[in-house]
Amino acid sequence: MRNRQDWAKDEFSARGLDENRLVGSVASSVSAEELGKAIREKLQLDDVWYARKTVEEWFRYIRQRASENGLIVMVDSKVGTSHRRLNVQEFRAFVLLDQTAPLIFINRNDSYSAMLFSLLHEIGHVLLGSNEIFNDDFAMSGTRIERLINRAVIQAVVDNQDFCSYWKESKRRNNDILMIANECAKRYGLSALALTIHANYLGLAADEDVRTVSEKTREHLSKTHSSDAKGGNQNNTNAFHLDSGFVGLVKSSIDRGSLSYSDGFSLLGVKSIQAYDGLLQVKGMANE
Repeated sequence: MRNRQDWAKDEFSARGLDENRLVGSVASSVSAEELGKAIREKLQLDDVWYARKTVEEWFRYIRQRASENGLIVMVDSKVGTSHRRLNVQEFRAFVLLDQTAPLIFINRNDSYSAMLFSLLHEIGHVLLGSNEIFNDDFAMSGTRIERLINRAVIQAVVDNQDFCSYWKESKRRNNDILMIANECAKRYGLSALALTIHANYLGLAADEDVRTVSEKTREHLSKTHSSDAKGGNQNNTNAFHLDSGFVGLVKSSIDRGSLSYSDGFSLLGVKSIQAYDGLLQVKGMANE
């Protein structure tokens, strides 16, 4: 990832783009509510972005908005040349902070709801100008900055008034905390655990409820495998792994003659002109 970031940084600088406006744009003294609002505003999210149909669509939308704002967002089940699948219990995401080319890496072995949380979490780090590996979808412990960002992610997605109403409505229908939490997870696109902890913070759920959902979440996590299924369309897989802005930057450099095909292929992780053309086709860049 470092070599991709270093190349992008040099390329941005050569084109006169020296600083990304998002990096360190928010003071670390902000409240979770203020940081959540800043995430929405900095990414120019529409008011009803979470009304999209699926969590996958929510994740793709946020990723697109991040990319359009100069953040390089890579998603993969492995890092570098290693063939070992990344364990989500080791880490879920990280950010390589840089004033010019900030890069976010998301562990593809996670669920879409967890990847959405991780992406928003790392965007929070970019805004605050802080580096840290993220390995828990909503830890109640951790550093002050981690707790701040975790709460801010919820604030970026959830309107508290709407959330309180929906939680209470779900509770009236059934008194099972797992069912309540899962219903809210489907509505807001974040994990049942993250939303249960938020409910606890708002006085809607007890500490015992948090423990129950946490135990169930970790039990489910131990049985979950990557959805990067073998035998799928390799062009689609490559396209999902790579940030669109980064692919566009490589393509334009190749087209301008400042980057060789072999070096460009290496940056993109493709091995042939056919794979390169297939990647551009999926990204909608074939005729640009």
